[in-house]
Amino acid sequence: MKISPVTYTNHINTNKKSNNISTPDRVVYNVAGNNSPNFGRFIIDNIVHWGIKKMNQSKATQIEHQVREMRKQVLDDVGLLAAREGISREAVNKNFGDAIKTGGIPPKYDGKEVGLNKVVGYSLEKLEFLKRIVVPIMDTAKAKKTGIPSENPIKAPGGIILYGRSGSGKYFAAGSLLEHLNIKAQNENLPINTVHIKGEWWKGDTPENISALRNGFNEAEEKGQKGEHTVILIDRMNELFTAENSKALNKEFVEYTKDPVKDGFTWIGTVDDANDITQPFFNPQRTGLFVRFDKAKTEGESIALYQHFISQTNRECLFDQKYILDYTRDSEIPITPKKIKQIVKFADDELRMSEDYSTKSKGTYKAPIYNMQLMMGVDYVAKYNNNTVVKPVKNPVKMYIPRGLFVNDDNPFIENV
Repeated sequence: MKISPVTYTNHINTNKKSNNISTPDRVVYNVAGNNSPNFGRFIIDNIVHWGIKKMNQSKATQIEHQVREMRKQVLDDVGLLAAREGISREAVNKNFGDAIKTGGIPPKYDGKEVGLNKVVGYSLEKLEFLKRIVVPIMDTAKAKKTGIPSENPIKAPGGIILYGRSGSGKYFAAGSLLEHLNIKAQNENLPINTVHIKGEWWKGDTPENISALRNGFNEAEEKGQKGEHTVILIDRMNELFTAENSKALNKEFVEYTKDPVKDGFTWIGTVDDANDITQPFFNPQRTGLFVRFDKAKTEGESIALYQHFISQTNRECLFDQKYILDYTRDSEIPITPKKIKQIVKFADDELRMSEDYSTKSKGTYKAPIYNMQLMMGVDYVAKYNNNTVVKPVKNPVKMYIPRGLFVNDDNPFIENV
């Protein structure tokens, strides 16, 4: 900081003699001086502002380090799955190491994760996605591109159903999977195409719904004839089967998904209850993989998930993690990204109205987040948010759906049918 002297001027009247005649004259003398009261306040203000900035820089550095460590834990699916199953990291790497190396995307840890890295709290499901979906689709696309089948060909699954209660994160996971495949296709120049079919299925057999369904599958078949493998996402697929007057939609959908692998595509459907879907979809030729989404499977994953979103507020976290986690569970709120964001947003809004939340001149400060604000957020979400799932229309065919993720071959970490 540069300090300059403050000057002021004294006007002094003197009698100047000229030719022995005394005449009043005005002489100006410039005298260096110091306006000490104002200068002192200037120094103090700058010291305070400098201190605030240093405090914020220190807190920002601490929070940044804390957030990076949290994200490393959140994105360490091998470590999370090892803790979840009570096995070693080596055992997980033995089963999923090749899939991670081939189909994974290295985490960035900077809040701009892409693809499946954006999905947190589902370590097993993510690793199974890489092994059962990403790598097989990449392998299929490489064979189509080169015309040479791999030594150990793994066929891409014909159909995939993600099921679980509303708000569990299945649609987010499906969208992240499509993004993941697009990135892998771009980075490795693979003939992989993605299509997202949206419709107001609850309206039933409308011309718009039938047209949307036909256009999506026709595009996939055309791409397949050109040597591309297409991945189709059908949002809210269960509405195709539970909506009134949807016989035409059902017929179209069943017809298009007879043999998706042969036609060159993989379809993904999201449903709230797997009992909604009809008998034909349990044929492995049509549907090769079922994935159940509910909530984080272990306390370790739940805490990692919770901390991941708390860190987004860029605040110092002074709350009791286990207490808040138990309080959330006791309120019967599913620990999902959507609900956690709602809780944190409410807590952050409460802090904005507090006296400790302030913005200083030439510096900033954000109050830390404590148990009270988060508890109020949990109470708000539990009271004003509808966590119930609408009961689906009962089908005449009852199917037994096991809990968890399952496929049709042996795997020590998953349930088998």
